[in-house]
Amino acid sequence: MYKLHPDNFEGYWYFTIKNCFSDQQLKNIEALIKQSSPEEKGTMSKGEDKLIRTSTIRWVHPNNQELSELYQSLIELVHAANNTHFKFSLTYLEPLQYTEYYGHEGGHYDFHVDDTIMLTHNNESRKLSFSLLLNDPETDYEGGDFLFRRGGGEIEKADISKGDIMFFASPVPHKVDVVTRGTRKSLVGWVRGPCWK
Repeated sequence: MYKLHPDNFEGYWYFTIKNCFSDQQLKNIEALIKQSSPEEKGTMSKGEDKLIRTSTIRWVHPNNQELSELYQSLIELVHAANNTHFKFSLTYLEPLQYTEYYGHEGGHYDFHVDDTIMLTHNNESRKLSFSLLLNDPETDYEGGDFLFRRGGGEIEKADISKGDIMFFASPVPHKVDVVTRGTRKSLVGWVRGPCWK
């Protein structure tokens, strides 16, 4: 059974639900995605500089029963986090992205935001982002910290472990720091809603 964290979230602008999936469930998710989705380099555009991002991605669509069930589980977690903490007006979940950052490539994703004018259409924008960590930062890789940049420029390291899902407002600047050993694996998603007012 998952639990919400932190217990007293007053003042927090990101929100983590701990222990959402067991080790076996995480292995099953990874295997399912690799069977269903082709691999591609992790760029936002053909000209994106490797100084900004170095990773491998797979786009994940709910195109079979097992993936539909995964989507439904994640939507339930979205509702739990949003109803408890953010209280945003949300409409739908975009296709998911499975991402691997390799230590031998210096895998990383520099500071960026998920909600931009380019990604706004039909009077909707990305409002809530999330990241599900699929493997263990204590044993499977080194580096790869998930960092936020606050309004005053301070950097904060997110508290996220294997099997946790972390939610945050899409306009908040964030990054995945350089992976120096092993492979960091995550499943990320974005939930849209009516444009900010």
